[in-house]
Amino acid sequence: MKRFFNLFAATAFCCVCANVSYAQWSISTYKGLPTTGQITNYATADALIGGAYLDPAFPVTEQYTLANTQDNDDAGGPFGLGTQVAGLPAGDTDDFVFVGTGQLKVLQAGSYVFVTNTDDGSRLRGGVNGGAFVDAILDDVLSGPHDVPSPALDFAAGDIIDFEWMWFERGGGAEGEFYYRADTGAGFGPNALVGDSSQGLELVGGSLTGKTYKSIVTPGQVINNFADAQSVIESVGSLKGTELRDVFNIVGDGDGDADFPGGQRAPGLDGAADDYVAVGTGYVKVGPGQAGEYIFRSNTDDGGRLRLDLNQDGIFDASEAIIDHDVLQGPTNTDSAGIMLAEGLYKVEYSFFERGGGDEGEVSARRVDMNEFYLLGDDAAGGLDVVTVPEPASLTLAGLAALALGMFRRRK
Repeated sequence: MKRFFNLFAATAFCCVCANVSYAQWSISTYKGLPTTGQITNYATADALIGGAYLDPAFPVTEQYTLANTQDNDDAGGPFGLGTQVAGLPAGDTDDFVFVGTGQLKVLQAGSYVFVTNTDDGSRLRGGVNGGAFVDAILDDVLSGPHDVPSPALDFAAGDIIDFEWMWFERGGGAEGEFYYRADTGAGFGPNALVGDSSQGLELVGGSLTGKTYKSIVTPGQVINNFADAQSVIESVGSLKGTELRDVFNIVGDGDGDADFPGGQRAPGLDGAADDYVAVGTGYVKVGPGQAGEYIFRSNTDDGGRLRLDLNQDGIFDASEAIIDHDVLQGPTNTDSAGIMLAEGLYKVEYSFFERGGGDEGEVSARRVDMNEFYLLGDDAAGGLDVVTVPEPASLTLAGLAALALGMFRRRK
């Protein structure tokens, strides 16, 4: 039985080895979770109105006799200081939406132009005599106080205009004015706020209904160091992509390669990106004739770290971080001390993080008796190979014994 057990264990080990798929670096990208709740455009404003990130104390409803509103005494519009938006806390408030609804009665037939003046964007929709709403003003921007007019619109005396006037605030000053001017045959007259009937439009009921929606803003994750990077890695939803690649040579969208050509975007990222970390794992393979003393090099913007399991015990000890450059910087080469490597496999982990600006990460090595660095994994050019080797329990002696014994018992 002992002979059978030994033979079976050896056979199982060979079968496992025969089925190992040797690839290259396994590289994963983790992106810092974004800031949520900021109101930057119609999409985020409408989402807030629909309840996304809405402060539970809102919406707050108030009646306004004039369509001249502001926060924190902002008098940036042409009509000067308006009514404080209801429900907002004292001081300068960001990330809210104001929606004003009501009806206008046309007192005198003619052409009318509506205008919104806001900091930031605004939208005006309306319908006549119960008809469907159409867009009259679309101004999906982040901007200081500015006017946006509608086309000239013709109305008959007695028409009832239903309207929805929305403006949103991201940051800085905050004000919204909604006004009109009339041409009843002698050219357009002066501007009048909605609520001022002197130019031909009367606010039905004497007021409009304003609703204030305030967002709860949750700051996103930024990566300034490896502690931040680890926090991002551990966050649910941060993993953006994983790929097998011959070498670890990552470069940002539109950025130039560092020491080696052929850099690729980090897995799962499209376009320019900030606040991410890319982590590559595998085993450095020191083949026959390759043993010797090596210097490893990391080229990164920003921080880079290289861990190598020198004692081959399957874990990274603190002393095995042979490069640990935990900084914010532009493209920089960082070299390790000389490292003696015997023939064999050495577990490796290389990572770099990107805070902002350009981004790149390369890891290479050279033997001290040679002048040229080669990317780790570029064995075709003469460098050290990197292979992906699984580490299941069945590859350990205890695992092999358990596997063999279990299968033997089943055979009995």
